Parts: sequence; structure tokens; C-alpha cells
Amino acid sequence: MDEILSLVGASLDTWDYAKSYLTIVSLGGPFVLNSNCYSNVVRAGGRSSQAMMGQIIGNLLIVVLDPVMILGFGWNIAGAAIAAVIGNVAGTLCYILYFVWGRSTLSVSIKDFTLKDQVCSGVLAIDVPAALGSLLMSVSQIIINSQMTQYDDMAVAGMGVAMKVVTITGMVCMGLGQGVQPLLGCCMGAKLWERFKKALRFSLAFSLALGVVLTVICYLFVNQIVGAFLRTQAPIPTPYNSPASS
Repeated sequence: MDEILSLVGASLDTWDYAKSYLTIVSLGGPFVLNSNCYSNVVRAGGRSSQAMMGQIIGNLLIVVLDPVMILGFGWNIAGAAIAAVIGNVAGTLCYILYFVWGRSTLSVSIKDFTLKDQVCSGVLAIDVPAALGSLLMSVSQIIINSQMTQYDDMAVAGMGVAMKVVTITGMVCMGLGQGVQPLLGCCMGAKLWERFKKALRFSLAFSLALGVVLTVICYLFVNQIVGAFLRTQAPIPTPYNSPASS
């Protein structure tokens, strides 16, 4: 853990906070991973509404529990980590209950596990490119944080706020892309190429328009958006006048 924190750019002022958060979240790692994994599996099975409900339940729990545990119980950063784990546990349980008692065509039973019929190679062929995309996003964030540490912690925090805003807007478009994937897959399987082209053209045009609108909103209302995260405005540091350089 210490080596990872050093790699991602944790400083002396943020080390204890980062280590406390990472310790708790890593202990709940299986639930964090499965909550995200199962949502995509359910969505690929054509059940987009069930996939959305699992994520909504988990994320709403996090939203509700964050202020309660951080401010109400006074647990600080540990409270945020505990809330995140509880939310992901709830999301994972929702998906498991759906697999067991719902109308899913998929199963989580060990007796249905198999490596035959090129199941493993087919899964890896689809999942490895998606995994590489997520991995590269994490690597880029690590590089940004490590480079920002030559300024000060406020610069890292400011970059974190900006990335959160970008993530919120980006997730909207990513959700559109994830939602249209099962439809496109069904069209390909049924060889409904005309419907496939119509769905693809609509999703491309809509996502482009949505991206432009969200970009304009972020540009025009940047002060109001950032004000939701930060209360005061600090001077922009440089490598030459930052506390770290002195």
C-alpha cells in the first residue's frame, strides 16, 4: 500500500487520509469489483433497467451515508470509505438476488460454470479491450497526480475537482453508449442491419449533441460548478512559488 500511495502522488499532508480510505475500500474490494462487473453483465443480457437499479441503489446509499458518517458520526475520510463499501455491498447483493430469484437467463451457480465451447476466450475477447480502457484511464490519473505534487496539495485537490466534473459529464455519454450496446448486439445477432444502422446513427448523433451541450454548460458555469466543491478561491501555484519548492 505504501508503494502504491507513493506512486499515485500522496504527500505528507494527505498520506494518512489516503491510507485510511484505501485500507477500508480494499477490504471491501470484492464487493466494489462485483458491483461494477455485475451491472455490465446484466446490461449485456438485455436487462438495462435492472442493471440501472442496482447502481442507483448502491450510489444512493453512498450519497445518503456520506454526510451521516463523515459529519454525523465524525468519522472523516474513514466514513466516506465505509459508505462506499456499504453502497457497493448493497449493489452486489441486488444483482445476486436478481440472478438467483429474478428472470435472468444467467446463473451464478457453480454447477453452471464451464470453460467449454470457447466461453473463456469469448469473454476475454470482449472484456480485455474494455479493461485496458479503464486501466489506461487510471494510469493517466496516476501520472497527473504524480506530476501535480510538484506544486502543492491544493493543486492536486483542484485537479481532483476538475476530474470529478469531467467524470460526471463523461459518465452520461458513457451510459448512453453502454445502453445502446445490447440493442446493437441483438440487431447483429438477428442480422437486422437496417435497424442496426438506424440505432447506431441515432446514438452517435445524440451523444455528440449531448457532449457539446455538457461542454458548453461546464464552460459557461465553471465558477458555480467548482463552487459546489470548494468554498474559497486560492491563488494558482507554480513550481517556483509553491510551498513545496521552498
